[in-house]
Amino acid sequence: MTAASIKYFIRVLIFFIALSAELNAQSEDTLPVEIDKIIYDGDFDTHEKEINRAIAIKSGQKILPARLPEIADRIRRYSLEQGYLYALIDSIRLEDAEKEGLKNLHIRGKLGGKVFIGQYRIKADSLPPDELEPVIFLQKGQVFSQQHIEKQVTDILEYLSDKGYLFAEARIDSFKITKDEDQLQAGFIIALNALQKIRLRDVILTGNYHTKDDVILREIGIQSGEICTSEKIEKIPARLMRLGIFKEVSRPEILWKSGADIQLKLAVVEGNSTTLDGVVGYIPRQNEDGYFVGRIDLSFNNPFGANRRLDIFWEKPDELSEEFHLSYTEPWLFKYPVSLSLGLDRIVRDTTYVEWNLTAESRIRLFGDFSAIGGFSRKSAFPDSAASRDMRLLRNAALNLFAGIEMDNRDNPINPRKGVYSRLDFSYGFKTNYGPSYLLVEEQAAAKESIQTYDIKFYWFYHLWANQILALQVNGWQTEGGRLQLTDFKWFGGYQSVRGYRDKQFQSDRIAWVNTEYRFLTGLNSRMFIFCDTGYYRRHESGLISDEWLMGYGAGVRLETGLGILGVDYGLARGDTFSDGKIHFGIVSRF
Repeated sequence: MTAASIKYFIRVLIFFIALSAELNAQSEDTLPVEIDKIIYDGDFDTHEKEINRAIAIKSGQKILPARLPEIADRIRRYSLEQGYLYALIDSIRLEDAEKEGLKNLHIRGKLGGKVFIGQYRIKADSLPPDELEPVIFLQKGQVFSQQHIEKQVTDILEYLSDKGYLFAEARIDSFKITKDEDQLQAGFIIALNALQKIRLRDVILTGNYHTKDDVILREIGIQSGEICTSEKIEKIPARLMRLGIFKEVSRPEILWKSGADIQLKLAVVEGNSTTLDGVVGYIPRQNEDGYFVGRIDLSFNNPFGANRRLDIFWEKPDELSEEFHLSYTEPWLFKYPVSLSLGLDRIVRDTTYVEWNLTAESRIRLFGDFSAIGGFSRKSAFPDSAASRDMRLLRNAALNLFAGIEMDNRDNPINPRKGVYSRLDFSYGFKTNYGPSYLLVEEQAAAKESIQTYDIKFYWFYHLWANQILALQVNGWQTEGGRLQLTDFKWFGGYQSVRGYRDKQFQSDRIAWVNTEYRFLTGLNSRMFIFCDTGYYRRHESGLISDEWLMGYGAGVRLETGLGILGVDYGLARGDTFSDGKIHFGIVSRF
């Protein structure tokens, strides 16, 4: 073997020895070790339990040696939060314990002296002295914590932004630690810059090919020349989505700033202006004329780009029943935030009675997310002669005056991630009973009666994490006064109340239901969910009154389509088998 060959062999051998040592060291770092004791060497005596919680390690726990740098970092963060700005970690190592196979975690270092907040001031010459008092929580003598300082600065900037100082900046100046009566104190200055209130110059709109500019601008909550706040800007998408005519509204973008003026860019995606959903069928019969059944739902959303709305609905589920609805809404009457809605309803309940209802409702925006509602309705009921005789139903008409208040701060009314919607209505009606005359005598019914109705809605949406939402929707309705009969009751059950039961399966003068959903958002206006619905109603049967409780559960989906939001729910009522489940379909045609 030549000398060159020997040298080459030695080099290769050294390489493999070094590689083996490196792999062995890496292998040791990747194998977990069990901790027997945590030993502190330094002035940690009164903080050992707290540090153990901070590093999330206890006796008997297994850890990877590679975690040692992370443990040191956690101790440093804990020290800074507790005011020990001079804390020093000399070393952290694993040592053999007395018990075979176990290791002790040995931490060597010192905390040093605790630092407290000394004299500090806020430097903002253009602000009044007491302007920031509502958000100042730092006090002299408190433990100096970097986390608290950062939160104080953040609170100040958010407060100023909500006051119109959109471009305010903050920094810590003149930071100095001194010793005063054996106590370390930190003095500093919170300096604020760019303290100028910002006003809106104008808004550039994109995507509104059909909707008029003034329809959008009057709804955003900020007019040209007004002071802009971060809260007003952040609420613009939600305010526009609540109009129901847009699929999507982007967060406003600041295009440019000139002095104290800014220009905003706002992009929208319009929904369908006209939607038609329906199916019509013909049922033939032997030796008799057949009959039509079906459903037609026609909506004119945002006609002429002015946010008006016209709805026509017709449904005939069987030969003897029929429902017709017509409504029109005119927004911003005389250029004020007041809308007027007119509605006409005709309902045929098989052979029991026919009901007509004419409604006029006005809505006025009060402030922020609150609106006041008021109006009247004229409701007339015409029972069949057999129903009058057998079910003791009177022909009647009622003039109802109603008022209510509504609050809505949901970020998206179709598919909310967060927010609350609530509405409370009270109605007082003047009811006149017309006959039949024999029934008035037999039932000793008064010709004139009063009737009161209460209606409450409370919807709460909570963003848990990622695209998962918890939705809770509470509804309650009650009517009272005079001689109540079937035509005064509310019908419920099915798709829009307690799923797992037939649509409008129940009726009562007192009802309530709660919809609880765990939602998985799959798109801006789409979701999947599981649900549990509970309901209550007061049952009237054969002159007896009893309380009945309902429960339904299942799963559903809301899918954005060209027609609108398609809803499909599969629900099981309490006691149902899988084959007894109900499939509920629905279309939300308005975005």
